[in-house]
Amino acid sequence: MPAVRCSACNLSPPPFDAARSLAVYEGRLRRAISGLKFRGRKAAAGVLGGLLAAMTPLEITRGVGVVVPVPLHPSRLRARGFNQSELLARPVALMLGVPCAARALRRVHQDRPQVELRACARVGNVRNAFAPGEGTVAGTVLLVDDVFSTGSTAAACALALQDAGADRVVVLTLARAVRRSGTATPTGPRR
Repeated sequence: MPAVRCSACNLSPPPFDAARSLAVYEGRLRRAISGLKFRGRKAAAGVLGGLLAAMTPLEITRGVGVVVPVPLHPSRLRARGFNQSELLARPVALMLGVPCAARALRRVHQDRPQVELRACARVGNVRNAFAPGEGTVAGTVLLVDDVFSTGSTAAACALALQDAGADRVVVLTLARAVRRSGTATPTGPRR
């Protein structure tokens, strides 16, 4: 399948090299991800992580030497008790036969959860929110998260990974939040 860029990426290319999502953020997948993140249904991570590993597109994993989950801020990690992105990333790393570097990135500030913000506010909310963590990364890094909406988090993480030594950053998520018009939507639980 040829690479396709959205109109926003054509106007302002992101710092990551590619991004792929397995499905649209709706229906059963949306409920499963929401249950994992917002209702503590940690058991869903095994199923979702296995699905992500089994369906990871080969074109995005060529040359990947390490898998890095998007980190949570320490206060969010304490409150939730787990990082859903790390739980999703581990089966992918195992399938690829590469390390999962869960501490390669760290979240240094948490203003507001991205889910609470409109698309235009998300970029500023994560600007300088991530920094290189423990160890170094090199070559091609696969960044794993649960949902890709505006790409702001992925872009901020990619910049920090490049600061840590990554040559290329490719992004893999379970789901992509889209509107029928093709623009990103908020990704939080439906109220």
